[in-house]
Amino acid sequence: KVDEAYDVNNGLLVTADADALFDKHMITINPNNGDIIYSKLISKELRKQLDFNSKVDESLLTASRLPYLQYHFDVFNNLESKRAL
Repeated sequence: KVDEAYDVNNGLLVTADADALFDKHMITINPNNGDIIYSKLISKELRKQLDFNSKVDESLLTASRLPYLQYHFDVFNNLESKRAL
């Protein structure tokens, strides 16, 4: 939806590599605790090289942002269940 595209709560300021992986549903954020979740397709070696924080700051888990994070988390988990190693 157009209004969602301009909603300030439908976004986070992240690095370019985090943004690309998030957009491709290769990483997501658990909306319940802020943990960064990686796809099983991302090796442990690559995770170390990316050097992302293990979770987002709790202050970013606002009531206005949670629906967007939940949607992304659900799509990620659906795709992840279909991914083969």
